[in-house]
Amino acid sequence: MWIPMLLQQLNIGQMQSMGLQLTAEEIYSINHSSLKDAIVLFGRGCTGVIVSGEGLLLTNHHCGRGSIQGLSSL
Repeated sequence: MWIPMLLQQLNIGQMQSMGLQLTAEEIYSINHSSLKDAIVLFGRGCTGVIVSGEGLLLTNHHCGRGSIQGLSSL
């Protein structure tokens, strides 16, 4: 768990050593567009975040399950 405004001081080094390719500024910038601005309302009250230019959405599995099932086929 991390606090976005303290990301640079507390967590970014460990996160990058585990493979994260974003900078702390790209995740949270108080004055510029960043990942914090990509939070969306998804499903029936769930939150999600858009993490790519292609529209990749991260959310909890139960939030998107119905939509994914409705758009999928065997």
